[in-house]
Order: sequence, then C-alpha cells, then structure tokens
Amino acid sequence: MDKAKEEIAANLENEEGAHKEIWKIIDDKWEFQLHRHLHAAAYYLNPRFQYSNNFSTHREIKIGLMVCMEKLIPNEEDRLQANIQLQLFQNKKGLFAYGRQQTAIDKLSPCM
Repeated sequence: MDKAKEEIAANLENEEGAHKEIWKIIDDKWEFQLHRHLHAAAYYLNPRFQYSNNFSTHREIKIGLMVCMEKLIPNEEDRLQANIQLQLFQNKKGLFAYGRQQTAIDKLSPCM
C-alpha cells in the first residue's frame, strides 16, 4: 500500500496538498477493510512478493501470518511441520527450489 501511495505522490509531483486527500481515502479504506491478518499472510505466502528484492519483513506481516496459522492449524505438531515447510519456502529449498517454479513466479497466479 505504501508503494501505491508513493507512486500517487510522484504522479502528482509530490505536492502535499494534491495527494493528501487521496491518501486519506486510501488510509481509511485500508484500515477499515483490507488491513487484516489474512491479507498479511497472503502477502507473505505469495512467491511473487516473497522472492522479490523489496519484500517487506515488517513485524506486522509476520504477526498476521502467525495469527492465521494458529487459527488454521490448531494442532501444535501440525503447526511445527508447517513452520518447517515455511522455512523451506523462504529459503527456496526442497520443492520450492526447482527452476521451473522459479521462472513461473512472475507469470502465474499464486493459486495455480
């Protein structure tokens, strides 16, 4: 969201008055509708974002992922296994290391 706001400001030549009202609308919508743990988890688990150079490791994103994992995986042993898989995903190891998957990251939808 921050990137989108920065681009809006740049398009309006960084004139604070010109983009302030637009930013307020974005912030209101973001806080009310989109700023949720599930969205943070989706961002974290999307390979297009995870493997990009500007991937955000902000604490809020990690908390969102952990909250979702606790809700979706109530069994502690299963959650431990999911965390092991998550580390493989983060480090591009195991099934996440294959070249075909790496080249498809920018071309495929994350649900494919």
